[in-house]
Amino acid sequence: MRAKNSDYTGGKNSTDPFANFKSSVVIGIHPVNGLLMRVLDKVQRIRSFVNDSELQVPDESVEDACHDIINYAILAKAMLREEREKNAKDKKNNDPRLPLDRWFKNSVAISELRELLESEVFQKAAATLKEIAGPSFNTLQDESGNAQRHAWYAGYRDALNDLHNLHIPRR
Repeated sequence: MRAKNSDYTGGKNSTDPFANFKSSVVIGIHPVNGLLMRVLDKVQRIRSFVNDSELQVPDESVEDACHDIINYAILAKAMLREEREKNAKDKKNNDPRLPLDRWFKNSVAISELRELLESEVFQKAAATLKEIAGPSFNTLQDESGNAQRHAWYAGYRDALNDLHNLHIPRR
């Protein structure tokens, strides 16, 4: 398997053992689906052997085709694991919260802000503002000044959402 891997992925110094399978994305095919197409080629080769009791190309036996299917299964498992780990890492790195200490270096003030944001009073106030900021059926029907009220509440709601998204590192 290592010898074939070297031949198909760019040589001995290649760092990506899945390079040949990943190239299928150029034509819009997920790498594992591209690999499965190769498995189907091997299945067809085995099927030909079963139907004809011989293979036309003597350089590869039916046992080789079976071994190739096993190797493809191992590669598919490894590729799926790599993709799952990359997705988990990307999800972790795409944390939408903003690191407050990136702009604000005063650790005492950060602690005070954390306490304020986590306080029950602030949480209730934020929940109340978010609830009343949204339009209701009645306020949508009333055109006599509710637009300005909703704009103010929406501004408060957005500011509270921004505060909620702050990530205050614990020291």
